[in-house]
Amino acid sequence: MTQRAVVVFLGRELVDSAAWWGRLLNPGFVHCFVLLQTSIGWIKLETRYGVVKVTQLDEFDDIVSHYSNQGATVVDTTVYAQSALSPFVVRTCVGMVKAMLGIKSFGLTPWQLYKYLTRG
Repeated sequence: MTQRAVVVFLGRELVDSAAWWGRLLNPGFVHCFVLLQTSIGWIKLETRYGVVKVTQLDEFDDIVSHYSNQGATVVDTTVYAQSALSPFVVRTCVGMVKAMLGIKSFGLTPWQLYKYLTRG
C-alpha cells in the first residue's frame, strides 16, 4: 500500500526570516516541507535550522489547492516503498523531505528536489 505525500516548495516571499544563504537559491524554491496523509488526517513535517516540527493539520478537501492558492509550488507524490539507505543526510529541509519519502538522490537544494520529483 502506498502512502500519499505532498511536497510544498516556498519562495522567498513566503518564508519568514529566510536565512542569508536563501538569496543564493532559486527564488521560487527557498524552502520545502512534506505533508503525509494518514488515517487520522494530514501530518506536516517541517524542519528549520535542523529542528523538526510535526503538526497535525485540520481536514482539507483539497490540500494541494490550499497551498497552491497561497503561491506555493506543490508536488503530489507518494512515499517510496523502500527506504533509501544513505550514510549521510544533511539536516536541511531537503534532507528531511528526502528521508521521509525514502528518496535517494544527490540533490541538496529545494530546486534540485523539485526537478527530481517532477522528472518524466
